Amino acid sequence: MAAFARDWALKRQEAQKTTGRGTFVQLVFEPGEAFQFAWNEDWAVLGGERTKLQVARFKLSRSRAFYVRASRFKNSYAQPTPKESKTKKLPTA
Repeated sequence: MAAFARDWALKRQEAQKTTGRGTFVQLVFEPGEAFQFAWNEDWAVLGGERTKLQVARFKLSRSRAFYVRASRFKNSYAQPTPKESKTKKLPTA
């Protein structure tokens, strides 16, 4: 009985070394083959004024280099000021 318990304990210990930790698969990419992209709108204080920003982020899969680009939000459907209405045409729906 002791030999059975000893064998069982060794097998269980060996099984626990290889299970329950998940599996890791190394991903390999050629240069320029793949990237991840996300964008959102956020707020920042620029020059003491609260400004809405459009933020684009992307990460290259091979090098894992991370880039962020933010620009001021421009609403193309905003109502024009009287000065703008003389020079700009608004898109029609």
